Amino acid sequence: MNMSSFWRAAGRCCPWLTLVLCLNVTRLQAQLPRLLKDYTIRQWGIEQGLPESVVTALHQSEDGYLWCIGLHKAARFDGLQFSTIAPKPLPPNFPQPLLGMLDRGREGLWFYGGHGAARFDGQHWQVCPTPGSVWKMFFGSTGRLWAATEQGFCEVRGTNFTQVPFPLTNTVTRYYSAAFQADGSCWMACGGGVLRFRDGDFQYVKIPPDLAGAIYTYTISVSAAGTVWIASGDRLFCRRDDRWSEVARLPEISRSQPVISAILEGAEGDLWVGTEVGVFRWSHGQWSTLTARDGVCPPEVRCLAEDRDGQIWIGTAGGLVRLHPKTVRFFEVGASPEATWVTAVAPNQGTNLLVGLTGGGLWEKSDDSFRHLDQEFQPLKASTVSALLHAGDGSWWIGTQGEHLWHFYEGKATKISEAPGVGISSRNITALFEDHQGTLWAGTWDGLMVQDEEEENRLRAVLPYLNPVCALMGDGKGGVWVGHQGIGLVNVNGKKFSRPAGLNEGLINKDVRALLRDADNVIWLGTLAGLVRWDGDQVTTFATAQGLPDQDIRQILEDSLGYLWLGTAHGLVRVSKADCAKVVRQQATRLEVQVFGRNEGMNTEECTGGFGSLAARTEDGRLWFATHGGLAMVEPDRLPPTRQSTLPVYVEEICANGHTLWTRPLLNTANAEANRELVIPPGSGGLEFHFTSPSFAQPESVQFRYRILGYVDEWSAPTPNRSLTGVWPRPGRYVFEVEARLRNGEWGTAARSVPLVVQPFFWQTAWFSGLLVLAGSIVVFLVGRQAARRRYKRRMERLELLRAVERERARIAQDLHDDLGTDLSRLAMLSDLAQVDADRPANVRRHLDEIFQSADDMVHKVDEIVWAVNPANDALENFNSYLVETAQQVFNAAGVRLRLDVAVPPLAVKLNSTLRHHVFLVLKEAMNNVVKHAGAAEVHLTVRLEGTRLRLELADNGRGFVLSQIPGSESGHDGLQNMRARVAEVGGTLVIDSAPSQGTMVRVEVPLK
Repeated sequence: MNMSSFWRAAGRCCPWLTLVLCLNVTRLQAQLPRLLKDYTIRQWGIEQGLPESVVTALHQSEDGYLWCIGLHKAARFDGLQFSTIAPKPLPPNFPQPLLGMLDRGREGLWFYGGHGAARFDGQHWQVCPTPGSVWKMFFGSTGRLWAATEQGFCEVRGTNFTQVPFPLTNTVTRYYSAAFQADGSCWMACGGGVLRFRDGDFQYVKIPPDLAGAIYTYTISVSAAGTVWIASGDRLFCRRDDRWSEVARLPEISRSQPVISAILEGAEGDLWVGTEVGVFRWSHGQWSTLTARDGVCPPEVRCLAEDRDGQIWIGTAGGLVRLHPKTVRFFEVGASPEATWVTAVAPNQGTNLLVGLTGGGLWEKSDDSFRHLDQEFQPLKASTVSALLHAGDGSWWIGTQGEHLWHFYEGKATKISEAPGVGISSRNITALFEDHQGTLWAGTWDGLMVQDEEEENRLRAVLPYLNPVCALMGDGKGGVWVGHQGIGLVNVNGKKFSRPAGLNEGLINKDVRALLRDADNVIWLGTLAGLVRWDGDQVTTFATAQGLPDQDIRQILEDSLGYLWLGTAHGLVRVSKADCAKVVRQQATRLEVQVFGRNEGMNTEECTGGFGSLAARTEDGRLWFATHGGLAMVEPDRLPPTRQSTLPVYVEEICANGHTLWTRPLLNTANAEANRELVIPPGSGGLEFHFTSPSFAQPESVQFRYRILGYVDEWSAPTPNRSLTGVWPRPGRYVFEVEARLRNGEWGTAARSVPLVVQPFFWQTAWFSGLLVLAGSIVVFLVGRQAARRRYKRRMERLELLRAVERERARIAQDLHDDLGTDLSRLAMLSDLAQVDADRPANVRRHLDEIFQSADDMVHKVDEIVWAVNPANDALENFNSYLVETAQQVFNAAGVRLRLDVAVPPLAVKLNSTLRHHVFLVLKEAMNNVVKHAGAAEVHLTVRLEGTRLRLELADNGRGFVLSQIPGSESGHDGLQNMRARVAEVGGTLVIDSAPSQGTMVRVEVPLK
C-alpha cells in the first residue's frame, strides 16, 4: 500500500474508528494521570479559521510563525489568525497529501509529501517530480539540499531531484519515515534497520534483535541532543551513545493496543507520543494521557511539535491542539459546583490547609485532596466561614458570616459573641489577629472588636471608628494595624489610636482590603485604586499607569524570591519588589509584571475580596489564593524562566480606499518591510495598516502601539487591535512604526518600520506650486495695476467733475454777465429815458413797455439758467417736456403751427446740466431764427433716442436760404457759429439743411454720457 492509499483509507475509517476507540479508552485508563492536570488545552478547527481539519505537519519558522500543513493546503498562524497558502487550482501532480515543508527564506518554500514536491517562490508554484513520496527535505552540513523519499535519498538542485546511489540495496528493502538532525544528517526508518544519511554518505544502523521481528511500520524522531527515537507498534526505543534500549511500552488502554504515529522529545526531557486514540507523555518513569476521558479526544494524532515557549502542538485528523504548561494549579473545593466560592484559607500543620466556603462550612486539604470537616466542626458544616486563625496555643478561631465567632480547642467548640451594651455586632466576622500577648482582635462589618480581658468568651468594641474592617496585621511593636473601608489604615496600641501622618493623605482610595509587612519591614496595602507601598516615610501607589493590569488588589503574599503576589479581580499578578523600589527612586516608570489567568491554569480568574484570610503561604513555599471557583496554588520556585516580554512585530498588509497596496510575503523575509519604500499613488486616502505579532502563549494579551513619523510623531496608546485605519496623510514622505509587547511588559528596543511615499497629484507638486505662485504674482500684479488704473480713472473723473463744475460756474457767470447784465443795463437806460421824457406821456408809456418786456425776458433767462443747473431735471423726459413747452410758447406767440414727434424715453436716461443747457440753447436759437427769418407757417419738432445718442430735428416750411450765402458776423448772423460751438462742446454734430422756398431743417445729434 502506498502512502496516498493509506491516508485515504485512514480518512474514510477515521470517524468510526475514533468513536469506537474513544468509547473503549474511557473504560480502560482511569488509573493513568491526566495531562490536563499540568496543561491547559486549546483547539482550532475549520470554524476557527484552520483551512483544513487534518494537520499532517507543524513547523515554527525563524520569524516566529507556526506553519500548519494540511492534506492540500498550508497555513501560517500568528496565534489568532491563519493565513492560507495553496495553489488555485491545484496543478497536476501536486503532492497529496502534504507531509511537511522546508523554509528556504527568500528562495521560497518547499512543500512535499505524496507524489512529489512543489516549490513556492512567493507568487508561483512549480511542481517537481520525485521518485515516490517525499518523507523529509533538509539541508546538509555543507548547505546542499537533500530529500528523503520512499525510494531513498535524492539531491535537489534547482527543481531536479537526483537519486543518490545506495550501496545497501540488498539490505534495505523499504523506507517508512525520516527525521532530521540539527547537524545536517537525516535518519530514516527502513526495513531491517535505521539508516543515517549525511551529505551523500550512508551509515546503516542495525535494529536490536527484539525489534527486528516487530511490526513493520516504524516511526522515527531525533531530538535536539541527537537522541534517536524509534517506535514500532506500541514500543519505544532510543539510541544514545551508539546504544539501543527499550524505554517504555504504551499502557494498555483499549482492547487493541494503540500504534505510535508521532514522537517528540521536549526541551525539558519529557517524551511525547501521538497515537490514534490520543497523546501520551512519558515523564519521570510514568505515563500521563490526553484521551477521551478528558472530554477531549484528539483523533488520529499525525504530528507533534514544541514551540520556543515550551508549548506542545498536536496536529490531528480533527484540527490543531495546543497544550500550554500550567503554572497555576487549581483545586475545586466543595461538594457541589455551587459551593466552591472560597472565603477563607489558612495553613494547618505544615503543608495542609483549612479552607472556608460560602455556605459550605470548613474543609481540610491534605495530599491534594479535600475533606469536609463536618464532624470535627459540626456547628459550622453549612456556614460561610470568612476568617481563620491558628492561635499560638494550637486552637482555632473561626469567624463566620451571620453566626458570630467560634473557638475550637481540644475538640470543644465555643461560640463567642459581643458583650452586652458594646454598641456593635459580632455576627459578621471579616478578619482575625492574635497579638504577642495572646489577645484576639476581630474585624467586623461594624468595626473593630477585641477579646474582653475579664470574660474571654466575649468581644468588646474598640472605638472610635465604626467603619468595616477588612484586614488586620501586627505592627511589630505590640500594636495592631487595622485596614478600614473608607478611612484607610489605623494603628491601635493599647487605648491609643493613630492614623499615620502622610500615609492616609497619600492614599488615592481609602478602602484598604489587604495588608502585608514584608521581610524588609515595608508595609503594602491592597486598595481599589492599586497597590500602595509605605516604607514609613514615602507613600507610592502602583496602578495601571505603572504597569499593573488590575487596580482592584484583594490579596497580597510574599514569596522567598523577592516577589509580591497579588490576587485581583482578573487573576494573579507577580511583581518584583526591586522593580517597585526602582519606580520609587524614579529609576523606572513601569513595573515588569507577570499575569496568571485561565491560560496558566486558573479555572476562575476572580479572586475573593473583602475578608482578611484569603491567601496563605505554607511551609513548603507554596502560595494559596482564594477565588470564586476554588483555590489557586502557585509554586514560585518551580516557575519556568520569565519569557522575554518584547515580541517581534510585522506589518502584514497596507491598504488604501479598500484596495490592497502591499502584502507581506508569506516567505520568511523578516525584514521585508524595511527593504523597500512603499509608493502610494495619488488620491489613495483612507490608509489602513494591518500588523501582527506571533505569540502563542497569550495572543489576546499582546498590545501594540504605533505612530507615523511626519504625520503623528507621538506613540499611540497601547491597544490590542491589530490594525490602524482612517489615515489621510498629505503628499510627502512618512515612516510607519509599530511595536508589540505582552500585557504590561516593556516595549521593544527596535520598532518595525515601513517607509512610505505618498505621491501627489500634479497640482500638489512643487513645480506646480511654483507655477501657481508665479501665476498668482502675475494676477496680483495685474489686479493691482487694474486697481491703480481704476483709482487713477476715478481721480481723473473727480478732477473732470471739478473741471465741469468750474466750467458750469464759469458758464453760469458768463450767462449772467452776458444776458442779465445786458438786460439790466438796458433797463437802466430805458429808465433814464423815461425820466428824460417825463413831460412826454407817449414816450414814457413806450419806455415803460420796453422796460416790462426786458424784465419779462430776464425772468425767462433766469428760469432757463435755474432749469439747466437743477439736478432734478437731468431726466430726458423732463428735458423733452421743457423743450416742448418752450417751443409751444415761442411758436404760439408767433402764430406758427407746431407739430411734435417726441418719443417717450426710458426713465433711466439722464442728461447732465451742461448737455441740457447747450442743446436747449441750440434748439431755442433755431426756434428764434424760424420766427424772425423763415416766415414759416408750420414747424415740425422731432426728438428721438437712438441707442446712446439723442437726435433732435427742427424743420420748417419757410422761405429757406442758401447756406453758403449767409452773411458773417459783421451782419449780425454769428448765431450759427455759436450753435456749432455749443454742439461741438458736448461732442455732438450739427446739420443744417436748407434751400430757397424749401424750408430749413436743423438736426442736432449728441452722445449721452
